[in-house]
Order: sequence, then structure tokens, then C-alpha cells
Amino acid sequence: MHKHKRDSSSSDSQSRSRSRSRSKKTKRRSVSKKTRRPRKYRHSSYSTSDTDTSIDRHSSRHGDPRKHPKTLRFDGKSNWLSFKKKFNSYREVMKWSEEESKDYLMWSLEGKALDFLTITKTNLKKCSFHRIMKKLETRFGVKELKETSKAKFRQAFQKQEETLEDWADRVMTIATPAFVDLPEDHLKQEAIARFCQGCSDTAAAKHACYEQP
Repeated sequence: MHKHKRDSSSSDSQSRSRSRSRSKKTKRRSVSKKTRRPRKYRHSSYSTSDTDTSIDRHSSRHGDPRKHPKTLRFDGKSNWLSFKKKFNSYREVMKWSEEESKDYLMWSLEGKALDFLTITKTNLKKCSFHRIMKKLETRFGVKELKETSKAKFRQAFQKQEETLEDWADRVMTIATPAFVDLPEDHLKQEAIARFCQGCSDTAAAKHACYEQP
């Protein structure tokens, strides 16, 4: 009988020890679950990859010929700087991607400009937008010597069928590279003097000299 009691007591102690070990394991599991990173953070890498994919899609999208601005034209004879500023303005406002900018630039070229780019760059698909712009600027954006610009400015006269507005615009156009390093007031004075001296309308020339509009 004593032996039976001993056995039962030993079995009770073993069962209690087992229950204690089980409770400890349960607590450890609960603690480890609490310290785990939340599920939303574990999946943050997927959201980042999705964002990167959307960015790649945006940067690789191409232009639409129907959305090409009709006023963006460059034939190699007009002023390159004016076209460049206008194109960059469109590009900034419309938020064109790299591929879109290249497409719209290609659709804007015609005449000598298109012929030059076709001859010099056989594989245009591999060229970046900035590289194409640099190539065009090297060819059509070459600045004249100051002496040459000043000589053209001094020899300029109003043409026979040229209006006063067109003559005034042409004077300012050729005066800008001739006096690019001088203050704006000086450039304006030189332009007014050239307008008066080269104007075929005497009354308009006197008005410009006295009133300086």
C-alpha cells in the first residue's frame, strides 16, 4: 500500500512537471509571436517592388503622335536656341519621360536637321535624349564670333517689304549675340540706334530716337 502511494505521488509530480514545462513552452511561443515583425512590414518589400515597376513603366512609355505640339518644329535654318527653350518648356510642363522626349524631338525635326541626325546617328534607338540634343546643338547651336555678329548688326537695314514690327524684331535678334556680354540697357540703346539708322520710314525713325519706345 505504501508502495502504491509512492507511485501515485511520483506520477503526480511528473505530471505537474510536464504541465509546467508545457506552460513554459506556451509562454515562450506567445512572447516570440509578440516580438515578431508585424505582417504589414514583412510585405513592405513587395510594395517597394511594385513602386519600382510603376516607375520603370513610366520612364519607358513612348510618345503619342496625336499629342505632338504642332508648333514644335526645327528645320535647321531657324534659331536653335529658341527651339531648345521651347521644347524644354513643353517637356517640363508635360512631364515627358526619356523615351517620350526622344519621340517628340524626332517628330519635331525636319529638313536639314532631320537629314543631319539621320546621317550621323544610324541607330537612334540606342541613343539617349540628351545625347541627341547635344549632337544637334553642336551642329546648329554654334555661336558666331562677336566681331562677326557686330558686323552683321552694323550692316543691317530694313528690307523693302519688311514691316516696322518685323524690322524691330530682327534688330533685337541680331543685337543679342553682338552685345551679349554688355548690360541690357546698353543693348537696348544700340538696338534703338540701329533701328533708326536702318529704318526706311523717316517718321518712325525720328519717333524711335526721341521717344525710345
